[in-house]
Amino acid sequence: MYRGKRVVILSTAQEKLDLVIESLKGDVDTSEHCRKHDIWPTDLDRFKQKALEGALEALNSSRGKTAKKEALKGNVAKTLRKIYTQT
Repeated sequence: MYRGKRVVILSTAQEKLDLVIESLKGDVDTSEHCRKHDIWPTDLDRFKQKALEGALEALNSSRGKTAKKEALKGNVAKTLRKIYTQT
C-alpha cells in the first residue's frame, strides 16, 4: 500500500466544487468518497472550507452592493429634489 504524499490533480474550481457538493449530499461515506477520487480527507475539508468562505463572501458582497445602490438612489433623489425646488 502506498503511504506517500498523494498529488491531487483537479484542474478546475468546478471539479473541486462538484466534489464538495457530492460529499455534502451525504450519500457516500467521506473516506469512501475520498478514495474514489484519490484525494485525502484533509484535501476535501480544505475544499469545503474554501467553498464556504467563497459563498459567504459572495452573499456579503451582493448585500453590500445592494445597500450601496440604494444609498446612491437616495442621494440622486435628494439632489433632484434640490434642483427642482431651486427652479
